[in-house]
Amino acid sequence: MEIVEEDDKSKFPETEFPYWNSFRRKFPPDSPFFNSGDIERQLLSKQVALDVSEDEKQQLFVEDRERSILCPIVGCDAQLNSLESFEDHYNARHTASCSVCSRVYPTQRLLSIHVSEMHDSFFQAKVARGFPMYECLVETCGLKFKSYKARHRHLVDKHKFPFSFEFSKKVHQSKKERQKLHRKHVFHKEEASSAMQVENDTMEGLVSENVKAGKLKKSFYKNSCPNVESIVSDAVSKKFRQTFVTAQATLRLFFHDCFVEGCDASIMIVSPNRDAERDAPDNLSLAGDGFDTVIKAKEAVEVVCPGIVSCADILALATRDVVSLTGGPSYKVELGRLDGLVSKASNVQNNLPGPQFDYQKLKAMFSSHKLSDIDMITLSGAHTIGFSHCNRFANRLYNFSPTTPMDPSLDPTYALQLMQECPPTVDPNIVVGIDPDTPRTFDNLYYQNLLNGKGLFTSDETLLSNPKSRRTVEAFASNMSKFSSGFVKSMVKLGRVGVKTSNGEVRRDCTKYNG
Repeated sequence: MEIVEEDDKSKFPETEFPYWNSFRRKFPPDSPFFNSGDIERQLLSKQVALDVSEDEKQQLFVEDRERSILCPIVGCDAQLNSLESFEDHYNARHTASCSVCSRVYPTQRLLSIHVSEMHDSFFQAKVARGFPMYECLVETCGLKFKSYKARHRHLVDKHKFPFSFEFSKKVHQSKKERQKLHRKHVFHKEEASSAMQVENDTMEGLVSENVKAGKLKKSFYKNSCPNVESIVSDAVSKKFRQTFVTAQATLRLFFHDCFVEGCDASIMIVSPNRDAERDAPDNLSLAGDGFDTVIKAKEAVEVVCPGIVSCADILALATRDVVSLTGGPSYKVELGRLDGLVSKASNVQNNLPGPQFDYQKLKAMFSSHKLSDIDMITLSGAHTIGFSHCNRFANRLYNFSPTTPMDPSLDPTYALQLMQECPPTVDPNIVVGIDPDTPRTFDNLYYQNLLNGKGLFTSDETLLSNPKSRRTVEAFASNMSKFSSGFVKSMVKLGRVGVKTSNGEVRRDCTKYNG
């Protein structure tokens, strides 16, 4: 409302009071003007809800559960029982759909390849001139071929696609159907459905191979074995309660597996000729409890998800669990590895970092697996838990050099303690803690001990020989959180070393090939 001032009174009949003239005002939806109405509306809706009886609520719930959702895409006719199911269906079947011929593909990349090959005249011109334009469908391959048939042979021979696989198989119409479409300019319902559908053998072969060739994923078993992590965790926890050796044994097993043939559980194979990886001299010190942990976890998983989860993935999960059980960080494990088909003792030599390695040898070993200096220093922190036999470091006590029997970098008091525990004629079964203070706890005392001359192995002490690596050791020694976060990142990188996402298998028994 607005009040007419004195100067404007002459425009209106004289009155005893000021004249009021109305006009419209617009308020935004969030204006305080509507607050009281909003409160009344909310109270009313709550009252309506309260007026519904329990029986009526149950009936509404049942009706809602039973109500199906019809896919609105023409020609699909899929009926879904929930909004979540509809979203999954739509994302899987309609987000990578060709706008020209309505064909559907599982990924945008494959749709792009289809559009180029089937609907791009420039692509056909390049093919006619002999350019290699037909890209391999496996994302990590990257090869290109001059003809459709050449690529098909490659997919069958290299990536084991079924021979019947056809990527761009055309949908043929009968003469009568073509005439009908020409006259009426409409699609019959069956024809529309047919045009949208990719043949089952094509789809299954393509999706399967792209899963194998694709990257590892944390949710790899989300649909095929959703409880795998809890099953493995329960088995590992049970074994850990039986013996602490489970922790160090499983952690070492993972390292030794990944550094030889990649993270493919080839370390698990038992050979009747004793010529598998585990039979190599460098692996004879691996405790049997690590192998047993993986075997028991695999047996538990097979009961629920037979033939689904690889031994390589179970070993990766078990390693994460033992780190957590000893007080270390927990983390999400990338999954999707296949078990390897090769396990030879002869492949182990010169492929594992040794306790006598100096900085340059360590660096070269880790670099060969695309692991950085930071990864090397961080993963060495796994020595924060566990024990070692005396022969792995005895040279630092008695045979360091012709002129200096004891390694001068060792703290004298610590060296004396080691000599008492490991005399020259010590029982070969005697072990000492790698971390002399807290060998059963995952912490950063390993790095603090290094700075105090208490690194057990030469490969530990050498981390201080480089100024840059020494700064990293000092950072981890003063900050447990920094070490934990770094360890998680480096373990994830280690878990990617040499993985098989093709040319492998899912073993039914971790100790032998399926054969």
